[in-house]
This record gives sequence, C-alpha cells and structure tokens, in this order.
Amino acid sequence: MIVWQRPNLLLLDEPTNHLDLETREALTVALAQFEGTLVLVSHDRHLLRATTDQFLIVAEGRLAPFDGDLEDYRDWLFKTKLAPAQEAVSLPEAKPVVTPPPAPDRRGQKRKEAEERQRQSAARKPIESRIKRLEEKMAKLNAQKSAIDAQLADPASYGEARKETLKTLILDQAYVARELAQLEAEWLEQQQKLEQATA
Repeated sequence: MIVWQRPNLLLLDEPTNHLDLETREALTVALAQFEGTLVLVSHDRHLLRATTDQFLIVAEGRLAPFDGDLEDYRDWLFKTKLAPAQEAVSLPEAKPVVTPPPAPDRRGQKRKEAEERQRQSAARKPIESRIKRLEEKMAKLNAQKSAIDAQLADPASYGEARKETLKTLILDQAYVARELAQLEAEWLEQQQKLEQATA
C-alpha cells in the first residue's frame, strides 16, 4: 500500500556498510539534502548526526520515541545495560559514576532546522516548477527560431515564387523573437525570486 501511494520516503538499513570514505560522505550529503521522509537504521554515528531529526529506540521488545541525541543514548545505554554489570564486579570502595550534565537541546535545534528546510522547499517548489516550464517553452521557441533562421539563410527563399512564404517567415521570426524576449525576462525574474527564497 505504501509503495502504491508513492510517498517521498526512503527506508534504509545500514546504507554505509561496505562503502569507502568518499562514498559514505557523498551519501551523507545526499541524505542530508533529501526533502522527503527518511527512516534509517545505522551504526554510523556521523550519518545519524547529519541526517536525523528524531530517534526511536528498540528495547525490551518495544519501539518508542527516544527523547535525546546520540550522547543521551550512550548515557542511557550505560545506565541501563552497562552500569548494573559493572556494579556486580566493582570493588566496594569504587567511586560512583558521575552522570554528565544533560546535553543541549540538539533535537529541538535539528527540528527547527528541518522546519526551515521544509519552509524553504515549499517556497521554492512553485518557482522551480515555473522556471522548468519557462525553460521548456524557451527550448521549443529556440528550435523554431533555428528552423526559421535556416530557411531565411537559404537563397532559394528569396525567389519571386516564394514571396508569401518569405513574408510568413519574417513575421514568424519577429513573433518568436518577441516571445523569447518575454520568456527570458520572466525567467530572470523567477531566478531572482528563487535566490531570495533560498537566502
């Protein structure tokens, strides 16, 4: 059902396994720029830090949201899994484990950054769509212009028998040039809007 609905979604299980460093970095950059939803299972801390906004924890047969980042997970793991085992073998005079102060709210910051990326993406999409349509129209008109220019460059077009055809070609050339000028002006305007939306 999910595949049929074609969501903007990537499901990745250990995507950096068997990749060299350059390919890992390229994948990390690509996933950080991905504008859809990303569900990622990985042991690669760098990849997780660069691409995720929310962590889920699988423990004791349950899946639950984890309120924290990788450092908070390390602390949680130490408290719940490693600390009891260490207490069993530690000497009586061992000092208690000092818990570091809570990390800054990286999750909230990442959420804000993701919301800002989504806002910019929502502002860019209609502009990018319009630019694409303008470029398609300009490509068609440029092809027409090339065809007209080729006919006008042919000396046979200027014969007495082809006066009407020549007149039509000249009118078509003027129309295409005017349309291209208008489209190019709008294209430049849309590019400026896109730059402002990205800034």
